[in-house]
Amino acid sequence: MSTTVFLVILLSAVLHAGWNAAVKASGDRTLSMATVSMAGSFMCILALPFVEGPPPEAWPWMFAGFLGSFGTQAILARAYSTGELSVAYPLTRGLAPVTVTAAGALLFAEMPGPLGLAGVVAIALGVALLAADSMRAGGQAGTSTLGLALSAAVITALYTLANAKGARLSASALDYAVWSSVPNGVVWLGVMLVQRRDLKQHLRTDALRSLGGGLVSNVAYVLVLWCMRQAPVALVSALRETSVLFSILMGVFWLEERASAWRWMAGGMICSGLVLLRSA
Repeated sequence: MSTTVFLVILLSAVLHAGWNAAVKASGDRTLSMATVSMAGSFMCILALPFVEGPPPEAWPWMFAGFLGSFGTQAILARAYSTGELSVAYPLTRGLAPVTVTAAGALLFAEMPGPLGLAGVVAIALGVALLAADSMRAGGQAGTSTLGLALSAAVITALYTLANAKGARLSASALDYAVWSSVPNGVVWLGVMLVQRRDLKQHLRTDALRSLGGGLVSNVAYVLVLWCMRQAPVALVSALRETSVLFSILMGVFWLEERASAWRWMAGGMICSGLVLLRSA
């Protein structure tokens, strides 16, 4: 993996953890997740005239990616309401690479070497520590968060593979990202209207978070798709999920969540996985 790809993936990881932390910091997580997604989709709608449409063979993968992305966002919004960012987000994002590695070998005929596999395992062990910490300290709330995060992790792995396939079939990562991001916000708008949520009031008080989160999420998405066109999807996915490390830091220093020894040990395991993946 080249240094450029490595650094771009890390940047994408920081951005992804950042906008999720912003959603967690809001008063209404579901409404905030919806408006961030809507803002991102609106930006992509404005960009449609300037990008090339995906080829026909990419559309089924795009649809699958959309379903997975929307499902994950909805589950995460619920998980953020029952648990901490530095537990829910790492569990969701950190477990996905294990599934991606196995499925990627079948879909793309890409199998990481020994160092790459060791890096994926190290990240998985870090996530296991987080899960244990959640179950030990969270009681019933921890169990609920764990179940939601595990569900989101499986869906994340599936839509990661779908988006990687669609992006590789498209002319560029930007083209695919713009087109595939449009439906998400539209569906969120429909859901909020059906639920009779007060979008106007929320946007009046939280417009900056929504617009900033939408922009940051779009940039993070384009960057990771570009990397998946340059390097094996399993390695990109695993390295991208080092965003869990940044979510731990943001949870502790921004959201004032607790910093147990287990959580810091998990962060150390994730860092070791990062080093191994860089060497792969």
